[in-house]
Amino acid sequence: MGNTCWILAVGGLYDDSSFEQREAQREKLLRQLDKVDLKLAENIWVYDSIGRAQILLEECSSRSGALQRLKGYRRSGMWLRIRPALE
Repeated sequence: MGNTCWILAVGGLYDDSSFEQREAQREKLLRQLDKVDLKLAENIWVYDSIGRAQILLEECSSRSGALQRLKGYRRSGMWLRIRPALE
């Protein structure tokens, strides 16, 4: 993969030991995506070590490409993050 990066939409915090809290934050993030008309073919959730809901919006072949694509998503008003893709 090399320099492949992910663009993630970031949601709220949850207690990692609470399935109910995690699902509630994921549902809230999905509602936010729906509200700004971002439709995903598949919901790919990305683990966050501090317990924050994150969903993959797009995979880009480079960080510079991800930064370019991020500009379009910024209009959504959502909290976004770029991180290296997991291999």
